[in-house]
Amino acid sequence: MRLITSYRPTRAKQKTRRHWWVMMAILLAVAGGVWWLRSGEVLSPAGVITESKPKPLPQPPKPDAGLQTIMATWAKEHPEHQWSIVIRELKNGEKFADYQADKVYEAASIYKLFLTYLLFQKVDLGQISDVSVSSQGRSWPLDYCLDLALRISDNPCAWAIGNYTGWTSSNPVLTAAGFKSTQLDITNGHRSSALDTANLLEGLYKAQLYTPEARDYLLAILKKQLYNKGIPVGCSGCEVANKTGDLPSVRHDAAIVTYGDKTYLLVIFTDGATYAQIAELAGQIHTYLSRI
Repeated sequence: MRLITSYRPTRAKQKTRRHWWVMMAILLAVAGGVWWLRSGEVLSPAGVITESKPKPLPQPPKPDAGLQTIMATWAKEHPEHQWSIVIRELKNGEKFADYQADKVYEAASIYKLFLTYLLFQKVDLGQISDVSVSSQGRSWPLDYCLDLALRISDNPCAWAIGNYTGWTSSNPVLTAAGFKSTQLDITNGHRSSALDTANLLEGLYKAQLYTPEARDYLLAILKKQLYNKGIPVGCSGCEVANKTGDLPSVRHDAAIVTYGDKTYLLVIFTDGATYAQIAELAGQIHTYLSRI
């Protein structure tokens, strides 16, 4: 009988052991790689282990120190009145500052600016000549009333626009838009802050809260403002689109000011300061901004 001698179990066992050691080496390499990744350590070209550090978060921009000084000094020198002020450059956004900006006042006719936001949430610019609004038994075309409410601060027209947009439904809409200090109440009086008003003007100028067409339409009216003894006087030679608010207990002015290739917003709320004082403060602010 011829024996078959090609079967060699000993070598097979050696081969199996060799495969086992190879698998163990691979597993150890993988485990080491995972540990290395988790450890956050990186080998430098020189072979030195260095620990990677997270990059610092960018710091938020800071208010302009010069503007802050102007406002604080003004308030200290005029303690007979309360002052709330917001200043923001609108084209490059480099300079901004505020003083007691979130203090709530009676809004006076500043509330008419907020009516425009409510209005253009409900109707398109192309439709306003086809809409009528009414108050106290009288009716007017909406575009006619919008012009009067903003340009000469006509109250019956503003009431008619408020009737059209809805008084009771207005406050949730304004709150949802971020105007948390603004409340419209035709019976007990309207309330707002310099901060809310500045945010509205910025949203208007940048067409973030309005369409570009509605923005241009409203600014064209505000640039023809009848009441211009405050901020416009403080900026001779500037193009100013502003709206005032005037009651025995408060006097406000809110404006978008353009001079040369620069534009900024300025909102000044007071508990009854004169327009001459508002103009003087606006002049100091403009002089500072124009020199930068």
